[in-house]
Amino acid sequence: MAFEELLNWSTQEGRPLWQRDALRRIALSGKLTDDDLADLKRLVEKHTRERQKALANGPRYEHGPEPKFLV
Repeated sequence: MAFEELLNWSTQEGRPLWQRDALRRIALSGKLTDDDLADLKRLVEKHTRERQKALANGPRYEHGPEPKFLV
C-alpha cells in the first residue's frame, strides 16, 4: 500500500525530475551513493535555474484579470 502511494505521489503532474530520479535511485538500490548525490545536485541546480528564469518573467494571471493592488 505505501509503495503504491509513493509511486502515485512521484508521478503527479509537475513533480520535479530530481525528486522522481531520487526516488528511482532509492527504490533500485535502497540508498544514495556519492555519485547519486552529485547527479541529483546537478538536477536540483538545473531545476532551480529554470524556476528562477520562469519567475523572472513575472506572474501570469491566467484565471482572470490582473489584480490591481494600488489604484
